[in-house]
Amino acid sequence: MTRKTLAAVLRADGTTPLETIELPERQPGDLLVRLRACGVCTGEAMRWYTAGKTSAILGHEVVAEVLEGGEGTAFKPGDRIFPHHHAPCGECEACRGGHESSCDAWKKSRLVPGGYAREFIVPAWNARRDTRLIPPALSDDAAIFIEPVACVVRALHKASGTLPSPTAPSMEVPAGGRGFQRIAILGLGFMAQLCARLFKERFPGARIAATELIPERREQGRALGLHAILDASLPDLPSALARELGGEPELVVVCPSSARAVAQGLSLAAPGGRVVLFAPPAPKDPVAVDFNRLYFRETSIVSAFSCGPADVLESLLWCQRLASDFEGMISHRWPLDRVGEALSAIAAQDPGVLKVVVRTPPGLPLAESQGEE
Repeated sequence: MTRKTLAAVLRADGTTPLETIELPERQPGDLLVRLRACGVCTGEAMRWYTAGKTSAILGHEVVAEVLEGGEGTAFKPGDRIFPHHHAPCGECEACRGGHESSCDAWKKSRLVPGGYAREFIVPAWNARRDTRLIPPALSDDAAIFIEPVACVVRALHKASGTLPSPTAPSMEVPAGGRGFQRIAILGLGFMAQLCARLFKERFPGARIAATELIPERREQGRALGLHAILDASLPDLPSALARELGGEPELVVVCPSSARAVAQGLSLAAPGGRVVLFAPPAPKDPVAVDFNRLYFRETSIVSAFSCGPADVLESLLWCQRLASDFEGMISHRWPLDRVGEALSAIAAQDPGVLKVVVRTPPGLPLAESQGEE
């Protein structure tokens, strides 16, 4: 029997109309799941990044309910799960070094056809390697934060040279790790606000400042309780930031995916400071880098791309700890057919759109009732 489902299909013009598509036959260990909620990822709004994914079904910040399957896994029908769209092997050189996003198996794995679908398949590989049961106390709205928070967890540990914890949010920097007293976060969009919340928790004694170009975003950031929020266009930004922090920042987290933000971040770090790149500029946008300055100031640059299983496990703990804070960041709850509208608003940096959660419109039949002989 051929199963059909409705999915928001990405088109070349950036729209995502709902279309009926066929699901492949479920293999042993695969999970057939129903979408409960999916966060719209800010990375999916980078048109240069999704340009090669036309006719794809995106969506990975998902909360799903198991309908069928689970042979050889810990899941059964009715379970509420977070299935990670990428799952590493855990054995290759990249995985052993903590760089799961460079693992070949990680790159090849995916949800089928993707999270922006009424029903989809979680392949057995993903189900076994990095799918998690969602605790009953965690709402769907809070659970859509598991993946984006896991990305911040990775950035947090990349910054301090530590490892994620599967048993408790890492509130103390262990021996050998690096603590920070002066932190600058560039940008105050959704992911930057997540970074601000976790870095504030992780380094409670630090002075943290943020910079942002958009006035409305700066106003939103007031609720974060940071030491200072500055206009990123200030001509004397380095000195203004140093005054607010009591010195140049030891850690700079660059959240916007713009060459300007990256160049600015590299220019702000204190001698011996660390710059974490959270999002990449487009390949066609070169970054002007003063390598002479970086060399003599011994600046370290690290990047934090996506997340791995250990990051997800710690993220689950953060989501339970900060559930009400995260739920308060959701600005819109829309039906699945408005994914394209959400992506356009995010790409346009609409300050009124912080986090969008999409759900399947009520009244649509499940995949099995769409089958054909």
